[in-house]
Amino acid sequence: MFSLLIDNEFSCRNLSNENQVFMWFHLLIKILLRMTDDDLAKSEFIDYCKDFYANKPNLKQIDEFNQRCTPTDALVWYTKDSFVYRIINKALRLQNIYIIYKCRFLLKHIYNQITLGHLNYLEKLKTYDVDSVKVYRGQIIHKNELENIQNNPGNLISMNSFLSTTTDSNVAEMFTGYGEVDLERKVSILFEINIDLEIKKYPFIEIEHSEMQYENEVLFSINTIFEIKLIDYNEEKKFWCIHLILSTKASINEKIDQLMEHYLETMSRNVTATTLAKFLAEMGELSKAEVFLRQFQATQLHTSNNSDFLRESSIVENDLAALHYERGNYTKAIEQYHRTLEIDFRRRPCNKLSLAKVFNNLSLAYTEDGTYNKATWSFACAMLFCLECLPENYELLGEIYNNIGLWCQRTNQFQTALQNYEQSLDLLKEHVSKNHLYISTVHTNIEEFLIANHQLISTTCNNIGLCYGNLKNVEMAIQYLDKSLNIEKTYKPNNYVRIGTVYNNMGIVYSLNDDHQEALKCFCLAHEKASKQLSSTHPDIKLYLESIEQTRHFLHQN
Repeated sequence: MFSLLIDNEFSCRNLSNENQVFMWFHLLIKILLRMTDDDLAKSEFIDYCKDFYANKPNLKQIDEFNQRCTPTDALVWYTKDSFVYRIINKALRLQNIYIIYKCRFLLKHIYNQITLGHLNYLEKLKTYDVDSVKVYRGQIIHKNELENIQNNPGNLISMNSFLSTTTDSNVAEMFTGYGEVDLERKVSILFEINIDLEIKKYPFIEIEHSEMQYENEVLFSINTIFEIKLIDYNEEKKFWCIHLILSTKASINEKIDQLMEHYLETMSRNVTATTLAKFLAEMGELSKAEVFLRQFQATQLHTSNNSDFLRESSIVENDLAALHYERGNYTKAIEQYHRTLEIDFRRRPCNKLSLAKVFNNLSLAYTEDGTYNKATWSFACAMLFCLECLPENYELLGEIYNNIGLWCQRTNQFQTALQNYEQSLDLLKEHVSKNHLYISTVHTNIEEFLIANHQLISTTCNNIGLCYGNLKNVEMAIQYLDKSLNIEKTYKPNNYVRIGTVYNNMGIVYSLNDDHQEALKCFCLAHEKASKQLSSTHPDIKLYLESIEQTRHFLHQN
């Protein structure tokens, strides 16, 4: 459903149908905006531009930009008719994560300048004794984009990039083409945007020193949200007019804002490429996450002092191990976690919380690898270090109990597994801050509760479901597996490996209870989903195909 690297350009998107797309893309931008400035950010942008443009006129302009551009004049460069505008808008419209990352230097400072100038522009407008102002944008878009907008009047849209508009409707109309377009594929559009000056949530600014002053340009910040009020057709001028207002739908915006705010709160103050990698891994973009971790490892670790070097090395090694784990490469994950431990034991003072997390991760990898004796040793170490880090880290303790439950489950101790899972959920209910963003709703037999860590809840529900399946309680098993599946589909729709795992577990439960028709459906869905991310030789794919074949064979014989 969502990829940061897609084939087609999109000038706008419908948010009611694509809330997850908007949320993740907006988070990506927020992460880049929080990254600390360094010479590397600017030099990476320059190097990319030089590679992209081979002709001499552009290279001369790039050299001029390199010598003269500072954070305070980033907006001036963006509003010029230059390579800067074209590269940034192309990257944002394509949502190409690699190019967007290379543009982070400019993105950050353009955004900052729009934000700083926004209140001054509002004060200027109020001197005209108005409470609203209209701006316009002429554009040619694909027919399917117009159809998407027409099918959703009253819903929300957001432009993918910084949005250039004008206060002069005649100027905007010139960019519509007046219907002189490829009518088979494209249409002429005029966006008419009514700005309520009391809405200060979305920054926009007047471009006072534009090279094209006749345009009377007003620039909106990236990911501004608009509400569609009306769509009509101008017969005389042969273009569609889409009437927009700045969004005031708090019920939708608030959820998006709270979700993003929680995610941003969980970040460390020092936002780096490792933060971006974690974000990509959350979306199931494991290969992209590894690219940024390896890049950080190669280009930035050597610039850290000894203390930061060990801390950052530990983060990178642990995150690389987690990627191996997510891919099912448990042996590699175990090796990587041991490298992380070697680094952590060298740190002074000793970081017990980091050790607790790594030992917990290691124990889970041992469990999945079937090395159960070593898993128990790792659990003991994780518990020991975690208990020394209370009361701040009860969430980690809950995760440890969850993983012990999985170990019990794999060793056929189903009642003990359930006890550990229930203890895990109890800890989360009692100790996770109510101020956290509540990402997912989890219904248990005890009560309904909301929790921030949706991944842990999904995993716990999945494991409880399998336990109930082994205890022949199909109804409870499917109930918990459904919860896990809904959480994964809602919050990690691109992580097809995890979704496939849940479908496979549903198939196992149905098979254990002789409902082979339903089992076959689930095994097929597991294979379909997992095949989107795993190669045909991956052990999980082979397992799902074997389950499909065995179930079909059983049904054929009976």
